[in-house]
Amino acid sequence: MTNTFGAFQTYYINTLLPESSPSNISWIGSIQTFTMMFVGVLSGRLLDAGYLRPQLCAGVFLEVLGLIMTSISTKYWQVLVSQGVCVGLGAGLLYLPGVAVPAQYFSSKVMLATGIVATGSSMGTSSIPLSLTQDTRRFRATCSRPAFVPTHSRSRLSDSDSPITTDGQFYLDRTLPINGCPCYEWHQLGIDASSSKAREL
Repeated sequence: MTNTFGAFQTYYINTLLPESSPSNISWIGSIQTFTMMFVGVLSGRLLDAGYLRPQLCAGVFLEVLGLIMTSISTKYWQVLVSQGVCVGLGAGLLYLPGVAVPAQYFSSKVMLATGIVATGSSMGTSSIPLSLTQDTRRFRATCSRPAFVPTHSRSRLSDSDSPITTDGQFYLDRTLPINGCPCYEWHQLGIDASSSKAREL
């Protein structure tokens, strides 16, 4: 969805939000991209700490909710919150595991496998500009259709007896938490809690 915001922006300017300036509409895509990248930094630590299941569930929920709400939004602030913030948060939680986890299946040619996985993002979103027209009903279908893809593919995350058929189930079987790995390592940022407390005493 982030790669195709140019098509959405054209539709917003011409049809959905003609009263908003192109500068204001561009903030929707900017916030979506920033949120995805910023949350991606934090989601890497969650992945190492072994919180992949809640991370996937929260990411799928936020992205599906954002896409559905975008399809029924009629005002600028509604699109900003749904597509800019909600979809951005969900994409940030899903993007890093989608690229990092499949690499664990390969002992050689890891970079080639990672490149093929990353290419799928652009190939999958190439259909959105083709189906996005000036028709409002088609716009709602364009937003709603991708929302059901992650829902269906990860619908069996909670089924422990299900065969390994979904990408989410593959993630859960392959990804192991790093022993003793906290969610955040503050000393990497130069923050030492113990030394600061000692100085205060």
